Parts: sequence; C-alpha cells; structure tokens
Amino acid sequence: MSSIGAVILAAGASTRLGRPKQLQHFGGVTLIRRAAQAALNCGMRVVVVTGASADSVGSELETLPVLVVHNADWQSGMGGSIKTGVTVLASSCEAIVLMTCDQPLVTPESIAKLIAARNQNPIVAASYEGVVGVPALFDRSYFPRLLALQGDQGARLMIRENMDQVASIAMPEAALDIDTANDLARIGCSGGLRPSP
Repeated sequence: MSSIGAVILAAGASTRLGRPKQLQHFGGVTLIRRAAQAALNCGMRVVVVTGASADSVGSELETLPVLVVHNADWQSGMGGSIKTGVTVLASSCEAIVLMTCDQPLVTPESIAKLIAARNQNPIVAASYEGVVGVPALFDRSYFPRLLALQGDQGARLMIRENMDQVASIAMPEAALDIDTANDLARIGCSGGLRPSP
C-alpha cells in the first residue's frame, strides 16, 4: 500500500473546545497520535498538517515516522491545509486518504475498508448518520481538484459535488468527532479524553 498516502488535518485552533483537541487523550493516547498510528498501521505514507499549536503537535509526533508540515495560512480554512498535505504526496501516490484528528473511534480497520474499496470508484468515503464524508480516499485523478480547494472548502464539498463518482462505506464509528466540551462529556470524559467504561 506504499502508493497510498494519508493526509491528517490537524491545523485547527479548537476554538469551540477551548484547548487543542489534537492533544486531548483517548485511551491514554493523544488524538493526533492515535490518528497517525491508525494510518501508519495501514502501511501508508503519512503527512500531518499543522497550524495552531504547531510546535506542541509536532513534538507529540516526533517518535513516529510521519512527515509534519505546517500550513502557515491555516486560519484561512481547511482548503489550504488539504492543499498543503496533498502537495507533499501528489507526485508519489496513486491515492490519498484524507483524515481528521478528531474522530477517535476511527481505527486501522476503518481505513482499511476504504482502501479495500478503492477500485470501485475514484472516491471512497465514510457514511454515517446521513453524512458521506471523511475519512475519504481520493484517486490521483482528483488531486488537481484537491489542490484547487480554497478557504473553508473541504473534502465534504468535493464528495457532495461528485456523488456519482463516490463509493460510500458504512462507518458508524466516524460519527463521533470532538469539537466541544459536550462532545468530551458525551463519551464520559473529564479533563482528558478517555473511553467510557
């Protein structure tokens, strides 16, 4: 699977949470490290795109074989972060999986389901709670469009605009994403992020 890369988006300022979500813990592991390990366990080249809290996030990943790249214009939206990550991998990968750092229940097995379906359609996306979105795999034929994203345009917009090209994979575990303190409380957290009993 070396021809498949992963871009993990970890540039946001976590304004609704009030502290860097990338560094919150789930099962004793930070969210960003958990996402990176999930991608690495699928045999992919991994690029993590940082923005806010770049130094702390980078330090958290120092011992993993991932490439950390900084999006200096991260405040303009996720489109620039996607472009930053895809630029690094575009010349060497046949497909790229876009991931976020705030879906703690997404596992290597979840990502493997996307990869297994990559020959069905040029886009393979997770389906959960009426949403078709990330994590999502894009064939290299879509790289130019990913590189053209701007501002707050993200993967979900591209998926929505090309649904006839999308294979959707049931992934209920992707429905949980951490944005607010209520999200932490919803899975039984206090202080850090840990699994419910």
